Amino acid sequence: MIGITFFCPYHGLKSVIERVLDGRPDRRLIESFILTTKTGELPPPDEIPSSTDVIVARGFTAQLVKGFLSIPCIEFKLSGFDVLSAVNKARIRFNAKRIAIVGTYSMTYGAESISSVFPDISILSYTIEQPSFLSHLLQSICTSEVSDVVLGGRSVYEIAGEMGFPCILIETGEESVSLAIDEAVRSVQIHRTERQRSDRFEAILEYTTDGIISVDSNMSVLMLNQYAERLLGHEMIGRSIEPCIEGFDINAAMKGTQPVLGEICHIGGRDVTLNFIPLPSSSGSFSEYVMTFQPVESIQRIEDKIRNRLKSKGFIAKYTFEDIIGKSEAMREAKETARRLALSDANVLIEGETGAGKELFAQSIHSASRRAKGPFVAVNCAALPENLLESELFGYVEGAFTGSRSGGKAGLFELAHKGTIFLDEIGEIPLPLQARLLRVLQEKEVMRLGNDRITPIDVRIIAATNRNLAKLVAEGKFRSDLLYRLNVLSLVVPPLRKHIEDVPELLSSFLRREVSNHSGHVISISKEAIRPIMRHTWPGNVRELRNFAERLSVFSDSETADRDDVIKALGSNVEEIPQKEETEAEMIARILAAHEGSRKKTAAELGIDSSTLYRRMKKYGLC
Repeated sequence: MIGITFFCPYHGLKSVIERVLDGRPDRRLIESFILTTKTGELPPPDEIPSSTDVIVARGFTAQLVKGFLSIPCIEFKLSGFDVLSAVNKARIRFNAKRIAIVGTYSMTYGAESISSVFPDISILSYTIEQPSFLSHLLQSICTSEVSDVVLGGRSVYEIAGEMGFPCILIETGEESVSLAIDEAVRSVQIHRTERQRSDRFEAILEYTTDGIISVDSNMSVLMLNQYAERLLGHEMIGRSIEPCIEGFDINAAMKGTQPVLGEICHIGGRDVTLNFIPLPSSSGSFSEYVMTFQPVESIQRIEDKIRNRLKSKGFIAKYTFEDIIGKSEAMREAKETARRLALSDANVLIEGETGAGKELFAQSIHSASRRAKGPFVAVNCAALPENLLESELFGYVEGAFTGSRSGGKAGLFELAHKGTIFLDEIGEIPLPLQARLLRVLQEKEVMRLGNDRITPIDVRIIAATNRNLAKLVAEGKFRSDLLYRLNVLSLVVPPLRKHIEDVPELLSSFLRREVSNHSGHVISISKEAIRPIMRHTWPGNVRELRNFAERLSVFSDSETADRDDVIKALGSNVEEIPQKEETEAEMIARILAAHEGSRKKTAAELGIDSSTLYRRMKKYGLC
């Protein structure tokens, strides 16, 4: 229900109000009260019904309500018809040729334009907002003889009557009453909606796990929520917040106009991350500021939960471009190409031999892309049989097949939504499954096995293969249209034998890892032992080199591995790179490796000074 109380200054208005209310379709939703008021007076507060949501009154009475009561007030706004009716009464009753209209702005606005309706009548309007000046104004009108009759509200009518001056009461018609009721109902509805929003907002503020404090330009606390109150105490309103904050210059922050975000400071005995936001006023100046803060340990707990959850599912990229070791020309070109690919959102096909580091590049591309905060889902297409691969990729509903999980299961494409899915060994996917995969790429939607409902997805695909897909297409083992969809952007990861100069750095990194894992104690290799390593073809590429480092850590008993340790760790299947005439770059790389990266010793063996060596190393990408 909406409670509306009408202040009625004359008897005739009551019947108009009742008549309009009875004709409204929403009458049953309105609880109405009509109180008779005297000129210049308000009814006692105890006479106003407690269920009143809004008051509707005329002229000076409406101004009194707005000045002395806390209840919202809507003013009856006179229509043009109301004023025309009063003017016509003045013509007929007093044969008036000069008419003065006196009242509040809503009564007199546009009154003089009525002369166009009655061209033989002169109309003057007098707007007055203070009833105390009314007697003086009417006395002036009467004595100056500028008017034959005065038109106005109840106050004007009574005072003019006491002076003996002709006067007509401007009555409120049905149209004005109807419009006032419409506005009253609408104002109550808006107020209730805003109150609900305010209540919800207050509930959010009170029950959020963040501390929220509002301060003025003097740093005095205007408002704080329950969390901040528990931390700082109950008597903070009106007190300065400055002594409660350590490690944050609030004076400097107030001089700026931009938010300060993510500052680490100390509040109420706890380390917190603080956001400081200036709130501009309507004039553009800053007189109020909001601070939100959260304990550092809470953020750490949340981050740990998120990371542990993602790690438990394997849906997080562990590597970036910084983890890719290699300063050779081949690796620098591969990394530069990969960085460019990360800027795009198109599908990528990575080609390279087994163990060359294709997934490392895939994860690095994801980590540098706009999807870095999304999941990274990796699946080895060669490791799963066809029927299992299909259910893993696309998911299934309950009962889709014998042994399916109760409640069904989301597929890897769904789990990779807003992120990247890495399809390793894509060339091993059977032809029937290739057709389903092609549809996913084309339509950006998946359908679980046994379901008839499609799910839109936003996933970037990075595929990898160690096979020649073009040759597989020619042999009818791989769909050409799927290849075109996958191979929008391409990257070739070079085999280790193509950047053999990176072997010392890679090997050093693997050996350090073994030491940190307490799996070995080898930290260097003698210069005689490095030669068979540099001549090996490394058919297993970086993966083989990593395995070699693990074996070397086991076989060697000292911190510096010798040639025997290396030969034993390499095993019997040693393949040497065919020897050819050594280039200057290769020679420098070989001698550097033999001297464990010492430029001074390398320069001495080459018979050049250190600055010349450095220029040549820079030229060949060796530093």
